[in-house]
Amino acid sequence: MNDKIRVRFAPSPTGELHLGNVRTAIFNWLFAKKNDGVFVLRIEDTDRNRYVETAVETITNSLQWMGLNWDEGPDIGGEFGPYNQSERLNLYNSIAEKLLLTNMAYKCYCTTERLQQLRETQTKNKQQIGYDGYCRNTSSNQKTNLENSKFVLRFRVPQSGITSLTDSIHGTKTFPNKLIDDFILIKTDGYPTYHFANVIDDHYMKISHVLRADEWLSSTPKHLLIYESLEWKPPIYIHLPIILGSDKSRLSKRHGATSIMEYKAEGFLPDAMLNALSLLGWALDDKTTIISREELTKKFELDKISKSPSMFDIEKLKWINSQYIRTTDNQNLNSILYSFLENNYKEKSKDYPFTLKYLSQITPLIKERINTLNEADDWINFFFHDCRKYTIEELIPKNMTLENTILLLKQSILTLQNTTPFNAELINNNLRTQAVSLDISIRQLLGSLRMAITAQKVAPPLFETIEILNKTRTIKLIEKAIDFLENPVNK
Repeated sequence: MNDKIRVRFAPSPTGELHLGNVRTAIFNWLFAKKNDGVFVLRIEDTDRNRYVETAVETITNSLQWMGLNWDEGPDIGGEFGPYNQSERLNLYNSIAEKLLLTNMAYKCYCTTERLQQLRETQTKNKQQIGYDGYCRNTSSNQKTNLENSKFVLRFRVPQSGITSLTDSIHGTKTFPNKLIDDFILIKTDGYPTYHFANVIDDHYMKISHVLRADEWLSSTPKHLLIYESLEWKPPIYIHLPIILGSDKSRLSKRHGATSIMEYKAEGFLPDAMLNALSLLGWALDDKTTIISREELTKKFELDKISKSPSMFDIEKLKWINSQYIRTTDNQNLNSILYSFLENNYKEKSKDYPFTLKYLSQITPLIKERINTLNEADDWINFFFHDCRKYTIEELIPKNMTLENTILLLKQSILTLQNTTPFNAELINNNLRTQAVSLDISIRQLLGSLRMAITAQKVAPPLFETIEILNKTRTIKLIEKAIDFLENPVNK
């Protein structure tokens, strides 16, 4: 085994990466970074029935967005390529021939119908489901007669003894060989199964540690049997704990988005996702929740991975994301927010162009108020159009009349017209003075003005908002509200 730590993330291109996939990629990436190792991206595309042509691009885009850059992979190559399994068929076939010659594998000609009948009988009789070894001892004459028939290649599992697995998290586990059926190595289409290809690739790519989902723990004895038959040394196995939803059931769509790119579309930041997903089965200590990317790469240790199921909580993810938003400096956050909103706002902000410079005035007002970038829209969309929808009741403050509200708004126009320079501090001072002169509370004044100017009950700080909108535009918006109150018919 190579002394240098080499790990791999080996997704199947059958769709988008879900949270469990990405958590596995994160743990592999962090382990490699912590130990100055190599992070390999390998595409396990041997299941041709489920292969999705666009999935590889989706996978690589997802990893790149998360900042999980690989050292070797299909696009950049490496010493042990190719890194698409579909390009390694000759290697798999040569190893398969070796196993045939040493009688560690055999051809199985059982039809789909026979296997289906076998499964039904085993289920009915409450027997262990698995292949019954029908073709295990097929005679030479029988093989000759079946020469042109379709077949799969099966591994000849020892019928006695045990296979022991030492896992860094779960410790030593033993599996009676008699409970392991003769599993398939090569399918009828000539492609290898996961069990066969991943062992061969891990060996030839010199993978030192295999960090993968807990669901593969029960399959590992099959992999160890292949290693043993080829006299290869297996890697160190680390099976990661299962991820549960907040209701303690297996994580699924009902617990929130499952695809990592869905979280990107909802406005989660990659570093926040990295932080949150790293805590699914691993912890720095019993109190630290916010951990930077740099700190994670320095402090990630295998012995801190738990064997207990981890729980994904969407509310906790939102809170973590909000902390990253708040601690991102205004200039960077503005660029991030601009890129996130750009396509949508370019189409709908016809009255007032959506520009990076204009947004830079707004971003500081909302960064403490949003949990995701997606929530920004509710806070800022009124800056880019002058269409306001409200009711008479919404414009009239509590304990005030229609007439007093109109007076309040008209007086506000005069106050703003006489405010020079037109900045938030002076706007604040002058409007508070106005409230005193009208013998109303500042809450009443600002409530009516906020609705007139933004048409929202909750909005960014009003004085700063008025400054950004500018004097002329703010006064026009207030005049529209006055007109609505004075002439409510057909409004």
